[in-house]
Amino acid sequence: MQSQQEYNRYTIPDRFREELEGYLYRGEPPSSFLSMVLQGDIRAVLVADMLAMSCIVNLVRYLDNEVSSSVWGSPDKIEKHLTGAHGQETK
Repeated sequence: MQSQQEYNRYTIPDRFREELEGYLYRGEPPSSFLSMVLQGDIRAVLVADMLAMSCIVNLVRYLDNEVSSSVWGSPDKIEKHLTGAHGQETK
């Protein structure tokens, strides 16, 4: 599990940190916004609230630098992760 310091380095608000941890480590389905970000769907900006818009770039940076590409980047990867094993998703 990533430390609070890692999330802070990317300026990830607690709301998204908690949701990412739920997805990555417990296989909890993410919100529609985070699901779209995880899929690489640019339409995430259409459903983002102000907080989400302010951190979307940092969310993508965090995923790109800290999270295994096996659990994000396409709908298939997300579905596979949600139905499979959890706990080894960070780089």
